[in-house]
Amino acid sequence: MHVVGEPATAPTRLLIKYDGNRFSPPLPAVPPAPVVVEVENSSATRGSLLLINWPPEILAQTIKPTLDFDPYLSGGILLARQTFQRLFRSKCVDEKEGLGIRQVTLLFTDLKGFDSYV
Repeated sequence: MHVVGEPATAPTRLLIKYDGNRFSPPLPAVPPAPVVVEVENSSATRGSLLLINWPPEILAQTIKPTLDFDPYLSGGILLARQTFQRLFRSKCVDEKEGLGIRQVTLLFTDLKGFDSYV
């Protein structure tokens, strides 16, 4: 979706429909101005919508570059954050969604003879 034309005086409402396989925006372009993005999901499955502000040199390419994101926050670090615990203490994760935590640290120590030096 391109941003073209004269600037709008009011925010543009953009209703994007999701059918379980693809997102369908109703407009080919929006004017320069604030845009209110609404997503309507008519399926029983969830989807992910990524909004990217491509620079003009990337927009000119017919094939866009592959997006590769480095992880910013692991599940374990997120769950350990006080803010997350405060905001979501009463929320339950649906069993279909799950929450994968792949970072676990265990430390067992027993220093032989340590008590004799104390």
